[in-house]
Amino acid sequence: MKANLHILCLLLFISFTGFSQEKEKENTCDLPKRIVDQINYFHFSEQKIDDQFSKKLISNFIKELDSDGLIFTQNDMNSIYIYENQLDDEIKYNSCVFLDKIKKIYKTNILKTQKMVDEILSEELILSEDENYVFSDDTTILYAKDDTELYDKWKCLLKYRLLVNYFKYSVDTIDELNELSFHPEIAILIQETISKNLECYFNELIHPNGGVDSFIENTYYNNIAKTFDPNTTYFSYTEKEIFEGDLSTEKKTFGLKFEVSDDKKLKIKKIKNNSQAKESSLKIGDEIISLQWNTNKNFIDLNCPNASYIQRIIDANKDSKIIIKAKQKDDTIITEVIEKVTEETDKNKVNSFVLENPGSKKVGYISLSSFYSQSDNNPKSGVAYDFKNELRKLKMKNVDGLILDLRFNGGGSMREAGKIASFFTNIGPLGITKMKNGDLEIMKDVSVGSYFNKPIVILVNNYSASASEFLAAALRDHKRAIIVGSKTYGKGSTQVILPIKDTKENEFLKITVEKFYRVDGKSFQQVGLTPDILLPMYFENTAHSELKEPLSLKNDRVNKKTYFKTKYNFPISYLNFLSNRRVNSSDNFQMIKQIIPDYDLYTDKNDFNLSFEKFKEYYATKLRVFDKINLLKKYEQNSYTPYHSEATILEKESNSPKIAYELKKLNGDFYIEECYKIMVDLFLYQNKVAQR
Repeated sequence: MKANLHILCLLLFISFTGFSQEKEKENTCDLPKRIVDQINYFHFSEQKIDDQFSKKLISNFIKELDSDGLIFTQNDMNSIYIYENQLDDEIKYNSCVFLDKIKKIYKTNILKTQKMVDEILSEELILSEDENYVFSDDTTILYAKDDTELYDKWKCLLKYRLLVNYFKYSVDTIDELNELSFHPEIAILIQETISKNLECYFNELIHPNGGVDSFIENTYYNNIAKTFDPNTTYFSYTEKEIFEGDLSTEKKTFGLKFEVSDDKKLKIKKIKNNSQAKESSLKIGDEIISLQWNTNKNFIDLNCPNASYIQRIIDANKDSKIIIKAKQKDDTIITEVIEKVTEETDKNKVNSFVLENPGSKKVGYISLSSFYSQSDNNPKSGVAYDFKNELRKLKMKNVDGLILDLRFNGGGSMREAGKIASFFTNIGPLGITKMKNGDLEIMKDVSVGSYFNKPIVILVNNYSASASEFLAAALRDHKRAIIVGSKTYGKGSTQVILPIKDTKENEFLKITVEKFYRVDGKSFQQVGLTPDILLPMYFENTAHSELKEPLSLKNDRVNKKTYFKTKYNFPISYLNFLSNRRVNSSDNFQMIKQIIPDYDLYTDKNDFNLSFEKFKEYYATKLRVFDKINLLKKYEQNSYTPYHSEATILEKESNSPKIAYELKKLNGDFYIEECYKIMVDLFLYQNKVAQR
C-alpha cells in the first residue's frame, strides 16, 4: 500500500448519507463538475460522464428524494425524465437547469401534499378490505399517475399507519391479539396522534436545517458520488465530523444532552462534568428557547425538535461556540455562550473478559464495535493500541484461547485492522491491495513473532464488513483463527476522505481508491466470507449486503504470489461435526431456524390489505417473530462464568455500566456460548493428539 495513503488514514466502512445544516457555497452550479473531476482523479474505477452515467444518477437521486412516491407523481416524472440523458452535459458545462427545476417541483409538491394530508385527516379514516397499500421496493418506485391518485395513495398510507399504531398500542402478545377488536373511538384518538406527528414530518420537509435548497443540493451531490460506487459519498463538514466521531474514542462536545418533553419542548437532560456548560448557569430541566451559532449567527430550527439529532449536529459543527438562550424553572431567561471541549467516550472502547469454567481451560473474549483510528497522531490511541492493552491483560490471566467478536462491526481504519492482525501472525503478508493503475501491493506484518500464540475463534455475522472481513480473512488464511457465524457483508474496497477543492474544507468526498484481496488473491467483494462453522441467524436471508447494491464494484481476483508459514492446522471438519450436532439439539438454535421463514415474510412484505382482520393476520406473523426473539433474550448460559479481565471469577458484577452490560451479554448470548464450546472442543482434540 502506498505510504501517502497510509498518512491519509484509509477508512473501510459501509456508506453514510445525510444532509448538512451548514452550507456556504460560492458556486452551486460548478460544484458537480469539481466533484466528478476529483472523484475520477482518485477513484479506483474511473467512469465516463456520459448518458449512462446520467441515467443512473437521475434514477438514484429521485429515489432518494422520494423513495415511496409520496411527493412526485408520474406526471412529474414525465417532465423530470426529459433530463435523463442530459445530466452529464449539465455537469460538464456547470448548468443548474435540472437542479433548479427539481427544487421548484419538490417545494411546490411538498406544500400541495401537506394540504392533501390535512384534508384527508379532517375526516374520519374508514378501513376497507377493498383497499391495499403497496410500498415501493428497492428497484421500482410506484408513482401515482396524478394528484387525484396521489390523494388516494396518501389516504391508503394513512389508513396503514392507523392500523400499525392501533395494533402497536393495543397488544404485545398473540393472546392479546386474538382478543383484540376494533373500536372506532380508539381509532379516532390514534388518528389525532398521526395528525400531530405529520405536522412535524412536513415541518422537517419544508424547513430542513440549512433550507430545502441546501438539502436538495446535498442529496444531488451525494448521488453524483454514489454513482461511482455505493461507498463513494459526499460529506458536509458536519457529516464528516459525525462519521469520524463514530470511529473514535474522543469527540468535541458542548457537554449537553437534550430531551423532548411531552409538549414538544427541547430541554436539558444532562450536563456533563468537565464541560463549560457545567460551569455556566444552565441547569438540568431548563427549556431551550434558541440555539445560535456564534460565528455566523444562524439559528438552529427547534420546531418539532429531535433531541439526539440536534445534539449530534451541534457537537459536530465547525463552530466551536454556541449561544444558548434558555428558560429556567422559575421562568428566568438566561443566555450563555458555551465553548466545546474534547472528551473521551467509551462507546467504542475495548474491554476484555475471561470465560472460565472450573476444571476447564480459560478463554478470553474481546468485542470490537469498530476499527477507530488514532487521535491527532497520538501513538497511544486507536483501536490497535487499546486492543493490545486488553490482550496483555488476558495473557496475564493465562487464557488458553481468544474469542474475537466482530458481529455488527461495519469497519473503520485499515491500518488499525492490520496492526491487530499482526499481533497474531509472524512476519509475512496479510493481504493484497490493488490501485487504480493496476499496481499490486502486499500488505505486510513486519513484526517478528506474534504477541498472542493461542488459538482464536472469530464470531461474525451479515453486518461484519470491510476491516472486519479483512482481519477475519487474514487470520483464517494464516490458520490462526476459526471463523464462526453467518456470511459477512462483502465489502472489499478502501476509501479515503478528502476536502473538495476550493470549498475552504467545508465539503468533503469519501472516495474508493483501492480494492483489497486475501493473500491467495481472492476477493470477498460482493460475496463476503463464508465461515468455517455456520450458525443460523434469523436475519440471514434479509440482511443488506454489498451484493444488493446495484452499483457496487464487481468481484474479481489478482495474481500475486505470497509466502508465509502457518501455525495451526485446525480440525475444521471435526469441530463442524460437533457444533452441528449441538446446534441441531439446541432449543435456541432450532427456534432461530423457526423464526427465519416468518422473519423473511415479515420483512419482505410490501402489500398490505387495509381491513382490520387481514392486518391482524399480518400482525400475528410479526408477534410470532418478536415473541420468539424476546424469549431468546431471556436465555442464561451455564457453560462458563464471565468476569472482567481486571477482576477475578469471584467478582461477577461491575460498577461500570458498559462492563455490566457486556457481562450481561456474555451470560445470555448463546452464539458466544457456542464459540466457547467450539474452543473447548479444540482443546480436547489437541489433548488427544498430544497423547498419541
